[in-house]
Amino acid sequence: MPAHPRRTTELLSSTDRTSERKSRIALPIRRTTQIGVSATKRAQSSDRYSTRGNSLLPPPVSTAKKVRSLSQTPLQFQTPTTPGNLTPLSNSYLQSADKRGPIEDKLFIHQEAARITNFAICHNLPGFGKDTKLRDVTCKQFTGLVEYMLEALMGNRQPLSGIDNIVKALHTLDYPYTINKSWLKTPTAGHVFNHVVLMLGWLLNLVDPPLMPGGETELDDFECINNLVHDAEFPTIIYQKHFMTKARNGFKLWDLQKDDEFSALNQELVDLYISQTTHGTIKNLKQLDNEIVALETELKKLQTVPEPSSELTEHHDQLEKELRDLKRALEGKQQIIQQLKQTLATDKSIYENEKKILKQREAEIERLRSQIQTQSMSKDDLKQLIQENHILRQTIETEMKNIEKIEDENSSAPIEISRLVKTKVQKVNELNQKLFKLAKEFDASVINFNPSDYEVDSTSSDIKSQLKMVKDAFSIIKQMLQETNENYKLNIINVASEIDELKAKLEQAEKKLKKIDEKTSIEIKNQNQVLSDLVKKFNEYDETNNKKRNEQDQLKKRISMVEAMIETEKIANNHVEEEKQIMMKKFLEEQQVMLADLRKNSTELDQKLEYYRRMKVDLKNLLVQKQKDVKGLLDKCMANKN
Repeated sequence: MPAHPRRTTELLSSTDRTSERKSRIALPIRRTTQIGVSATKRAQSSDRYSTRGNSLLPPPVSTAKKVRSLSQTPLQFQTPTTPGNLTPLSNSYLQSADKRGPIEDKLFIHQEAARITNFAICHNLPGFGKDTKLRDVTCKQFTGLVEYMLEALMGNRQPLSGIDNIVKALHTLDYPYTINKSWLKTPTAGHVFNHVVLMLGWLLNLVDPPLMPGGETELDDFECINNLVHDAEFPTIIYQKHFMTKARNGFKLWDLQKDDEFSALNQELVDLYISQTTHGTIKNLKQLDNEIVALETELKKLQTVPEPSSELTEHHDQLEKELRDLKRALEGKQQIIQQLKQTLATDKSIYENEKKILKQREAEIERLRSQIQTQSMSKDDLKQLIQENHILRQTIETEMKNIEKIEDENSSAPIEISRLVKTKVQKVNELNQKLFKLAKEFDASVINFNPSDYEVDSTSSDIKSQLKMVKDAFSIIKQMLQETNENYKLNIINVASEIDELKAKLEQAEKKLKKIDEKTSIEIKNQNQVLSDLVKKFNEYDETNNKKRNEQDQLKKRISMVEAMIETEKIANNHVEEEKQIMMKKFLEEQQVMLADLRKNSTELDQKLEYYRRMKVDLKNLLVQKQKDVKGLLDKCMANKN
């Protein structure tokens, strides 16, 4: 039997406990770190605990939940026939296979069963011999094996005899898989055996942990404190050694229920941990609490700082606005600099091209000079050549003058011909217009006159015969007009009686016309008023537009003057300093920007001016239409009156 702690009181994780059991030793949280040999040893299981050898670690922390009542069967101990047989040791029976454990792996189950049997044989448990198989054990032998493992883990702190106590102990150890009380009654049943082997293997990993590399278990680091490797879970190696030495005494004090001495030791470890973590700036827990209180008060003071005044906020907004303006101005200047760089690059390229051309011309001049120097001609030949050249020039000038005289004489003749042709076409068009106008005045029912039959073609060669036809047509029309005049005289006598009848109607129409005239006069006044207002606005916009145009013209003059100055400077001195050129180009760019703005404003004004001109034309057309309507009504009334 393994050695047990001397303390024989029950664990405080029984079913009637209202809160969870907390460990009282200041142990750091175990993580699966791999720094050092000790960290590798401890990484196998966070719940591993054994009393083998000189073990100092306390039992695992219980996470058991409060049961409903002692009079009822606890939920975690219900049998499979009970409706709610899901235990709190697992989340659900519907877990996936990898979360329920490898119960379907036959090789794993066989290996675990052999390992459990060897453990029972090595510890001389009753009923286990060399030929014993785990499937052949009785329920009593099985419960004895489980009680032996639990006793090695928990000692006499909790009663372990009986299936109910075994389930409670597994619950205390946080068994991660599903367990059912009925399985422990028939452990060798076919559907239960794999679950039982999985449970025994899990307990065996806690009771008899496998050896680490070098033949050490994870608890051997308590035995070799002087050969420790620093673990990342501890702040320093000094604190790690101190913790290992004090943990053994701490477990003894906790086991003997010497709470005051245990709390003092715990406080010492906490103070040392704080001191080592803060590198000596904070000595103990009390000083840390005071520091926290001071920081909290300072935080409250900082949180209660009054808001900045409106003047400061306005000043801040103003500064932000100025900063934005400066950024925009800087961007504009950078764009101007970029443009100047581009223009400078183009000027440089032009300068290089001009330089190349100049070199070519100088080379050509040198070539001509060399040819002149090598040329051989006598003075007499040169004089004779000059005289012949002078005579040829005089003859060419006289010939050119004769050609100009001939061209002047010939140019006047087609002008006269074109004038005559133009007058002929004009007169023919006037004749055709008069024919169409005369046809409109005739009544088609009385005189049948189609002007298109007598229309004269100005381009025709037989224009005289066309004019004769027109003359004959006029004589026929004159005779027809005389006949119609006689007929009209007879009709006038008949119409006199009708006029008397229409006079009465005319009086009524005149009354209506007066009313219409009054209304139209009011409308005309209103339209005239609107038109005058629009004319004023149009004149105002016209004046502003003229001012803008004058400014634009002045600016153009200034730009042309600047360009002329630049050209003169270039001609006078080709080696002007770069700074002067940059200044002149910069001034030119600024003037061009101003000119672009003025052009933009002038285009906007032109658009507005065009809009008001259209409105003016529309109003004039409307006014003319109204006047025509009134005039038409008056003409109708006068015609009816006559």
